[in-house]
Amino acid sequence: MHVQRNLGGRYTNNLPGQNPHDYLPRSVQKEAVEWLGRNVLVAPLWLYPDKVVGCTGVKSVDEIRDRQSSTVALFLAPGMLQNIYSASMCASDPYSLEEYLDDVFATVWKPLNDPNELENNFRRQQQRTYLGFVERILNPTGKDVGNVNLSVNRSDILLFMEMHLDKIEEYVKSQLSAYKEGDFNYRHFTALLRNIKKAKEDYYGKNTETDTSAKKLLENQKNH
Repeated sequence: MHVQRNLGGRYTNNLPGQNPHDYLPRSVQKEAVEWLGRNVLVAPLWLYPDKVVGCTGVKSVDEIRDRQSSTVALFLAPGMLQNIYSASMCASDPYSLEEYLDDVFATVWKPLNDPNELENNFRRQQQRTYLGFVERILNPTGKDVGNVNLSVNRSDILLFMEMHLDKIEEYVKSQLSAYKEGDFNYRHFTALLRNIKKAKEDYYGKNTETDTSAKKLLENQKNH
């Protein structure tokens, strides 16, 4: 909790004649993202030695999954995205939303090649969770509608999320090619592609191509 408060946070300065507020420097926020990725999203299995877990009844896998899901939710919360985006406009050392999303992406979208299969299991779970939160921002339903609309729709954040979904799709396709059809990870990435396709259809409409109108406009300009 101490680390995550550095994301989108700000300092308060009570000294006379100085700026009363400033946002945390880019380097500090980047370090917070990296720390959470290294210590939470890489499963902290060392915290759960068998000889202790066996005596306490602690469900280590469930605890780790819950904490990882909460961290992904924090990274992609509409309010967090709005804080990062707004701060980048006025901070003395800005952390752009595009750079933030790239850093967050790097903490989750990793190859499923860890020698410990449990770690790969956690990564697949994170990737499904991550895509789910991106979908909820682009296509909010139910109680998400008000939260997302207030924080996101009046800014450029949706445009950044469109680009981010494209980035996820490119990564998933690149990973899919590394596995044989029918393999477990092949099925995982195939399922992600189906979800991405549906998310884009819900967001852009059924005309599949996300930038069809823009492409047609460019083609018309070239022809003239």
